Formats: sequence, structure tokens, C-alpha cells
Amino acid sequence: MYKLILFIIISFLVVNVMSQLKANSITHSENADYHMAVIGDDSIGYYNMVCTQKAFQSLHSSPAKTNYGEIQSVKVIYDFRADSMYYINLKQYPSHYLFAKEFLNYKKRDVDFLYSQYTSCPSRYLNLITINYHKNIDKYVFEFFAYDRVDCEGIKNTYQKLLETSFFGDKLYFNANNLEWKLCEDFPIIDANELYNGQNYQALNLEESYGFLRAIDINVLSFEQPGRHDIVLLYGIPNDLSVVSGIITTEFKTPLSHINMLSHSWKTPNVALKDAAGNSSIQDLMGEEYRLLLMWMLD
Repeated sequence: MYKLILFIIISFLVVNVMSQLKANSITHSENADYHMAVIGDDSIGYYNMVCTQKAFQSLHSSPAKTNYGEIQSVKVIYDFRADSMYYINLKQYPSHYLFAKEFLNYKKRDVDFLYSQYTSCPSRYLNLITINYHKNIDKYVFEFFAYDRVDCEGIKNTYQKLLETSFFGDKLYFNANNLEWKLCEDFPIIDANELYNGQNYQALNLEESYGFLRAIDINVLSFEQPGRHDIVLLYGIPNDLSVVSGIITTEFKTPLSHINMLSHSWKTPNVALKDAAGNSSIQDLMGEEYRLLLMWMLD
């Protein structure tokens, strides 16, 4: 009799514990309202909170051909109306727009998304960022698209929400890749020299291409578009670019920058060379047919 009662009590406890574990197991397939990542799961579309480096890595994705292996990148959306953060699994949703369309009930076209969610218009309710983990300096650096019209208050609110929903702590910094943002306060800003540790050369998309080398100032791109057979030397990083044979910029880019994603889709080389404007080896080749080959760089 006592054994039977003891068996029933033990069975009840086991069932209760299993039920609690199941209730606390947060997965996308169960349509949970809040996803918190400790270990990380590639099959999950997003997390509202990342608690460990392993969870962050499970969301990370970079273009396959790059020597930028010291940086891990994740896209994040902050819905500031609902006060919700979404750390996106890039293996499933490579752009902010695709994620917003499926999970945040955004019903308009990608063009409308661009003009409403990157500007200061009243219909904006999303802050769209990328977080890059720089292994060499052990820092998590978040950034907006350089042409985003978010103000300092919006950046500060995003920073605070990132702290609330992650393990980043005092390793979290902001990359002010727009001159206006360098004047912001109330959150730590990292300097480009520290971020890239004095580098002059950065190869992002490792491909081979042929074309005519041509220098273009990004301020004239709206009325002076390069041709598909041009290898363009860009003084700065443009908002957008037509199809070209290769890209050389005088500013560094992150793995998930728009320009790098374009070159990845075109299967064309993409490199940053900070001294290209005054580099005689580059300038002497202007207008000439040129072979641009980016190979794996070994430390």
C-alpha cells in the first residue's frame, strides 16, 4: 500500500516537472510569444533575447566567400511601439524586410518599407540594426544603415533595449557611421580606428573579375551610374549601386552591409582600400582593363 502511494507521488512529481520543462521550452514551432535563447537553435526564426555567445552564434551568417572571419554579424529589429526586440536568424531571413513581412505583419512592398522604416516619417515603428561581434577586440558593435534618419534619442532607446535583452553588457558599442551620430551622447561610441585596428585593406567578397577601372564620387552616383563592365573605385560607401564587375571603396564595410550583399549576389569581388585615392598603383590603372582577383588572405 505504502509502495503504491509512494509510486503515485513520484509519478505525479515527474509528470509535473516534465510539464514545467515543456512549458519553459520556447521554440518557434510552438508559436510562443517570447523566445529566449540560451543554447541556440538553427531552426528557430528569431529570439527576443540572447543570453549567451552560443545563442548569438546560432543566428550569425556571413557571405560564404570572405576573409572577414573575425566578425560575426546578426540583424536585429527593435519594434519601439510594442517595445519588442527581435534577433533574427539570418539563415532563414537574410533581410529585415523579409522578417518584418512574415512576423511583424508588414503588408506593403519592399520599396515602401525602405521609405517608411529608414526615414523620420510618422509611420515608422521599427529600428533596423546590425550587430557585429569583433573577435579581435572582443566587442559587440551595433550600427544603423548610414543613410537611416534615426535620431540620437532613437539610438539611445535601441541601445538600452539591447542591454535589457542580451548578455553584451559593457562590451556593447555603437558605430557612428554617419557624421551626425558622432555628436550623440548617453551611449558608448567606438572609433573607426579602434574598430578596424589600423587596417588599410579589407577583402570581403573573394571572387575574380575583369573590367575597366573607374573612379566615382558617391555624391554623383544619382546621375552618373557605372556600367556592368566597370570595376568602380568609390570614394565612400553608396546607398545603392547598379551591377558592376567589381567594387573598391575607400571606407571599410561590414559583412552584412548592403553593398557587400549586392556583390555577393553578383558574385563579383568587393574590397576596401583606405589609401586608394592616393595610391599611385591604383590611380595609374584608371581607364584601363583591369583584373581584380581577391584571394584568401592568411594571417
